[in-house]
Amino acid sequence: MQHEYFTAEDGTQVPPSEIIRFEENGGYNHLTLANGTVYYTRFNLGIYEREMVGHGFFRINKRNLVKLSSIQSATMNGEGQWLLRFADEVELPVSERQKAAFEQVWLGLDLLRG
Repeated sequence: MQHEYFTAEDGTQVPPSEIIRFEENGGYNHLTLANGTVYYTRFNLGIYEREMVGHGFFRINKRNLVKLSSIQSATMNGEGQWLLRFADEVELPVSERQKAAFEQVWLGLDLLRG
């Protein structure tokens, strides 16, 4: 079951549809919204992953869970690692461990976009 909203540390209720990225940072997680606003929570990233993976999110590495539709570009660097760029100019790497799964999902989305 998907949450109607996530509650940030400051009490703000954030609808999942507005979130483009979850980033684990020590004891906190950052929830980044499409408008660039960042909120903090204390929940484990794994909890968000279980909740959101069926709703267009993908765990690209140990610290980041991203909304696939929010990726502006995906390019491979000279070392064979995927780098994902977002509208807010953030660039994040896909881990070697997640590379094959990401390619399968990303290339599948390209086929659907036609």
